[in-house]
Amino acid sequence: QSLGRLRAADRHQQLRYLGHEHEDGFISYGSFRNFLMLLPAQRDLQKENELAWFEAATFVPISPPDVGQKGATMLLIKSAILGGMASASSTALMHPLDSLKTRVQAAVGATPSLPALLDMTKKLGAQGLYRGIIPATAGAAFSHSIRTATYETVRIGLSPFSEMPGMNEIQIQGFASGVGTLVGTAVRIPCEVLKQRLQCGLHSNAPEAFISVTTQDGWKALFRGTAPTLAREGPFYVIG
Repeated sequence: QSLGRLRAADRHQQLRYLGHEHEDGFISYGSFRNFLMLLPAQRDLQKENELAWFEAATFVPISPPDVGQKGATMLLIKSAILGGMASASSTALMHPLDSLKTRVQAAVGATPSLPALLDMTKKLGAQGLYRGIIPATAGAAFSHSIRTATYETVRIGLSPFSEMPGMNEIQIQGFASGVGTLVGTAVRIPCEVLKQRLQCGLHSNAPEAFISVTTQDGWKALFRGTAPTLAREGPFYVIG
């Protein structure tokens, strides 16, 4: 919220009240989200909106609702479940396109043209396009649920540090997102390995793919591609 159009005295008073009197006249949204502003019922906020800060009303600091330990746990569980459901549904919806992408990336030689892709789609059919959907959706659901739960746990646990000099809420959220991505990716990578093997037609089903991978190449083979995946998704989730 820019305070540039307010009188100098009013601007200084507002900044001082919020503990930002030494800043350059700008206050982030985070300074206001736990404030309640009381105004007369007839106040028209469409005109000279910035003057509403100082009209016969006051700012009343309010604290976030205290839901208690049980309520916080339930909120965490709901966030994890709903996040997992959203990720699983979007993964299932876009799986045919992901199958085509995997086939194209595994192809040797020039990138197939559009007619070639259409021909590939016809040859694969519905069964081929949806091959590997079970490990893909399961991995998306579990990894996103764990990522969300880890993110919320770390964010809430580190929230008191936001009051320290040089620390702010954005830094804590970024760190929490990075930790959540690391844990969630550790769950999703094995499912991605099985999914891609099924998409390429190397195996008929997920159990067969799992047995083949672990028997021939060992358990480490389930985590192939972890470093590139983290390098891609870490910055994506942290910045996002």
